[in-house]
Amino acid sequence: MIVAKSLALFVHGLFSTESTWNAMQALLSADRELVKNYDFDCFGYSSPKLRVNLARRVPDFTVLADRLAGVLEAKHGKYERVVLVAHSQGGLIVLRFLMRQLAEGNGLRLARIRRIVLFACPNNGSEFMLTLRRSLLGWHTQERELRPLAESVVETQRRVLADVVYAPYLDDRRCPIPVVCYAGDTDNIVWASSARSVFPEVGVLQGDHSTIIQPDSLSHPSFLVLRAALITALTEPMPSPQKQKSGMASSESDDYHSEMTLHGPVMVDIEGGSGKPVPIAVRSGPVDQISDVDIVCTSENIYMQMAMTFKPSVSGRLRRAAAKRGPAGEIIEDTAAAELDDWMRKNGRFGLPVEPGTVAATSSGAMIRRGVQRIYHAAIGIPVLGTDRFEVNPLSVAQAVHNVFELARREREEEGMELRSVLLPLFGAGLGGLDPAICFEWMWRALRQELRADDTWEVHISTWTKTETETVLAAVQSHAREPGGLH
Repeated sequence: MIVAKSLALFVHGLFSTESTWNAMQALLSADRELVKNYDFDCFGYSSPKLRVNLARRVPDFTVLADRLAGVLEAKHGKYERVVLVAHSQGGLIVLRFLMRQLAEGNGLRLARIRRIVLFACPNNGSEFMLTLRRSLLGWHTQERELRPLAESVVETQRRVLADVVYAPYLDDRRCPIPVVCYAGDTDNIVWASSARSVFPEVGVLQGDHSTIIQPDSLSHPSFLVLRAALITALTEPMPSPQKQKSGMASSESDDYHSEMTLHGPVMVDIEGGSGKPVPIAVRSGPVDQISDVDIVCTSENIYMQMAMTFKPSVSGRLRRAAAKRGPAGEIIEDTAAAELDDWMRKNGRFGLPVEPGTVAATSSGAMIRRGVQRIYHAAIGIPVLGTDRFEVNPLSVAQAVHNVFELARREREEEGMELRSVLLPLFGAGLGGLDPAICFEWMWRALRQELRADDTWEVHISTWTKTETETVLAAVQSHAREPGGLH
């Protein structure tokens, strides 16, 4: 339950002022749900068209980024959740702010920023009237950073992609924050290729460089996407500090389940669904002991390579359990791993990475005798070069859940498979280092949407340690007691 308002802070672009947001803020302020949950404010700064006073300089992006940090701390420090919305070069100021804060070790302070929405931001610069701009505006420090592939902008983007967009966890130098970029379909100042750049969450909206943020009705696409972003940011899980990884030392071994145990199911109403409660069960213990679940899911790395059979991970255990064995227990056919390699070859990705969140299906091999029909492999872990660590973007955890159910529906409808139950591990909570509670919340957001659309599924959550089990059971019980979820 939301107990305090959040903040949406708007940042304007070159040669502009706070008034550029008037039309958007008027519509947002007329929305009862948004007004109940949000305060709106603008971050203004000097961006003159003419050089009138030689004693005054035009503030560059770094100066403005530091001033934005001060405003967020001094004026808006009370807000627990913040969404930054920027237009044109305002987006570059926001990105520079993120980079500067991380460079100074202030990643933890950024945790309350739950979403960034950029409209027509020149992430790769702007070609518009470039020759004329160079001759007439050489004195303008802001314009110089709007030129294509400006070194300072490229470096900022590199740091933000690595330590914000794809950040696996929260620490002093990293903070996972969703960044969404929108281009205008008739914008000739910032082309769509520059506005979208290399960011993973992008879209193209109606409007030119100015009108993209000047909606004229509640049905205008720009208003609708921003409204959706603000609503999403209210409940999006807060980022988690890095979980300390450790081996199974004797002092820790008591935390691991040695036998598979069923907890529940807990009957949960899915708000907006059919009204029929959905069973959510927790299966704790070694996943290779699972039985009578149609689909068992596992985390893989983005190269879709299963863990070695002697590894204690979910992937290693399932690989071992699916394999065909000889009389002495030797592996004759490495069924799941071989089929996964075939899938990669057929899709032209063998030896290459797939998009995080991608899901591939294989048979269950020898696990068919335990009532398991399919193994779904979700690309979650991004290998860290030179180490045995993996990084995980929480957004890919949610995407993997969506892709699991999309694939399951397709196999039911197109292949005629009788699939009704699915076992989901805590994607990324093992070697990926995601906190189990945060991991479950990201999974739950996607799971709730899928069950709202189709509540015929039986859902099981797989845990390995007693700590994970207690965390997930508490979270499931909490959702079962929510309004619209009482059972």
